[in-house]
Amino acid sequence: MNSRFSFVGIVDANSLESKVPFYRDIVTENVTGLGLNLVVIAATNNRAFVETAGFVNPIIKTYNPDGKELNISWDLRFDETEVEKVANYKKNVITLNGDRHEFISEYDFIKFVIAHIDEIKGKKFTVTGQIKKNVYKGKISDKFVVQNLFEVKEDEEKKNQLRVMTEFFYNSEGVDTADWKKEKKLRIDGYTKEYIDADHKAVYVNRQIVFDCSKVDWDNELHIKKVKFKLAQLKLDYEDGNIINNLKKSKYYAMSVVLNYMNGSPEIEFSEDELTENQKLAISLGMKTLDDFRPKGNIYGDRVVEFKLVDFNLRDDYANGAREVEDTAAEFKNAIYTIPTESLDDFESALNKPTEIDEDDIFG
Repeated sequence: MNSRFSFVGIVDANSLESKVPFYRDIVTENVTGLGLNLVVIAATNNRAFVETAGFVNPIIKTYNPDGKELNISWDLRFDETEVEKVANYKKNVITLNGDRHEFISEYDFIKFVIAHIDEIKGKKFTVTGQIKKNVYKGKISDKFVVQNLFEVKEDEEKKNQLRVMTEFFYNSEGVDTADWKKEKKLRIDGYTKEYIDADHKAVYVNRQIVFDCSKVDWDNELHIKKVKFKLAQLKLDYEDGNIINNLKKSKYYAMSVVLNYMNGSPEIEFSEDELTENQKLAISLGMKTLDDFRPKGNIYGDRVVEFKLVDFNLRDDYANGAREVEDTAAEFKNAIYTIPTESLDDFESALNKPTEIDEDDIFG
């Protein structure tokens, strides 16, 4: 199961004079292409950066609706008969001003976005695509590779949100309740299955998800039932204020989850905790009220990047919640991806090697 995203928000784009312009030409001796960077703003304090790259190729290698390989000549890429042969999931689509535009090459999709960027900027879109991994300088990061942009009509009631859908793998050891008592946040350290390169086509890469119950009304019976239901999907339980871990020690589990992506500074509710001791004393003496110290604008904390658990896909293999992974613990651990350590010889060799552009790492 590929990790996919569906971001709803205002689309923005950097100027061509910025350090990261919204598009760039990619031209080498053997490659001609375009790179695209856009921003999806779900809130003032939460946004996602999406990207893609497309290249000119004599033959477009794609698939038909039956999953069979399909080769289309570059010169025929706009032929309606040829376009109809391509599976929808292999197309790039954008709806704009009531019109739908389909492309079977990322290059043409990017060219269209560039040509219409002034019409796109500032409008609300649903932006969808796949999440891929970028390995660079000993670190792994997420790349949100955009595939489609669907304009949200003014009369559509569509909430801004940054949602991610993925298959999540975890075990008993990954369940961390350290922040539950004070913050009512359950953190689970687990993995997603990823394609890294030709030598690592299906490996497990670290991913932490957060089950945030800080807004739950613990005097509300329905709220508590919902908390228990969501925990049950992960084979966990809630009892007397505590998280009960029912996972088998020797097993790994998998669950299809829906996550809320947070990339920004969370808003902090103003309270006496934000005051100095002198200000608190003034309130206790009845000389001031909390509102006397309330700031004019919102208060934001430190920037965080989190994936918060909001829902599950309870279909097919996950109709009854999380399932046990068939691999043994040893087999699973052997498939966990480890970033290769660069030796001094490799480093010196790389310094003397001519620079080449990898299509998957254009913006690394």
